[in-house]
Amino acid sequence: MRLQSICNNRVLQTLFDKYEDLNMTNYTEGKQELLVLNNPESSKMKESFDHMIDNQKNSFDHMYHWCKGEIYDIKAIVNAIAFKENFEKMLKKTEAKKTNT
Repeated sequence: MRLQSICNNRVLQTLFDKYEDLNMTNYTEGKQELLVLNNPESSKMKESFDHMIDNQKNSFDHMYHWCKGEIYDIKAIVNAIAFKENFEKMLKKTEAKKTNT
């Protein structure tokens, strides 16, 4: 849901840019200083729009995925240790069987 909102805002920004390039340039008779987003002298509106979209990203997503990866690493180590212990038990049983035979 959140990612969809970020994507939608990017599309909206692109549409505003295209609208201003196509229509507003005609309405202002080619005077770019009258444009809002594509004004060469003042790009504050466009920068604030970009800033707004970039700040919508949830910083906890990165932390969540990092923690999840660390948990998977710990589980893999625990499984490897358990496998090693089982292998050592099987090896001892085999050696005991071998000495009994």
